[in-house]
Amino acid sequence: MNVSEKVSSVEEGARALMEERIGVLREVVAFDEKIAKVEKDLATLHKKRGAAYAQAARGWSADDLRRLGITESATRPRGRPRATAGRGGEATGDSAAAGESAVTAAGHERGQKTGDTAGLSIPQPVGASDNPSERSW
Repeated sequence: MNVSEKVSSVEEGARALMEERIGVLREVVAFDEKIAKVEKDLATLHKKRGAAYAQAARGWSADDLRRLGITESATRPRGRPRATAGRGGEATGDSAAAGESAVTAAGHERGQKTGDTAGLSIPQPVGASDNPSERSW
């Protein structure tokens, strides 16, 4: 075997190895594309499942659904936004139209009477005292 034949043989071997490696890279890229498609399809299915659960929850209690083996999805469709505190601590949305503050509206949702602060921690200014004559504010 002369030198040029040996060089050609080495080049052919190197090309074969390189083609094999490139073939593996092609497989990786093909799998990445398939994974991206499946993830997109899965996200769509999660969204549809969440909407179906929300619809089921309108006619069934969460306990009933749990007993039937149907659990709430981690991803739920976006619903109507809740009232948020605006300027001056007043609520926005339906409860503001009714003249209720955010605390009062939340109290009614929990079944509490207006003004009932049982279990609520009311923050006080730094250096505030329980004795009204010692308060600096």
